[in-house]
Amino acid sequence: MMVRKFDTEPTADIAQYRPAAGAVIFNSHGQVWLGRRANETRDEIWQYPQGGIDAGENQEIAVLREVHEETSITAKHLAPLGMIKEQLFYDLPGQYKITERTKKWRGQRQYWYAFRFIGKDKHIDLSLQDPAEFSAWKWGDLNEAVDTVVDFKRDVYARLANEFKAFANPVTGSKLYK
Repeated sequence: MMVRKFDTEPTADIAQYRPAAGAVIFNSHGQVWLGRRANETRDEIWQYPQGGIDAGENQEIAVLREVHEETSITAKHLAPLGMIKEQLFYDLPGQYKITERTKKWRGQRQYWYAFRFIGKDKHIDLSLQDPAEFSAWKWGDLNEAVDTVVDFKRDVYARLANEFKAFANPVTGSKLYK
């Protein structure tokens, strides 16, 4: 069996990559939370919550803050499942380096976490975002995320699908909270 090598390594000095954290959020059916970016004009582009780590901020705090800012899901509605120990990297194509925040970075270096959503769909409210990060959300298949994210993040999402595939199974009863 061939083992796939994911292109998630830096192409330059890591100081050129914005520190960030992201979350793959699984529901009890084994589906993942996907959001369509508010500034995306293509309906087929979906991604996970992710964002920058503020100066001096702990990565675990950053991922929970980003999830809350982008989805309104609070930490009490998330049960930790796992994380990828090393950072995953991607380079931003030139057309995405358009704001003061993004133009100084080559790309992102991200810590990724997996959570089980233990709330109800009503705990997800995109109208609380300011500014809006996502215009819509849905539950989808883990592999669907790989196919629907922007091209330059595809290897990171393939690695996430590979690393977190054990969490993509339905859970019931007390297993939901372990």
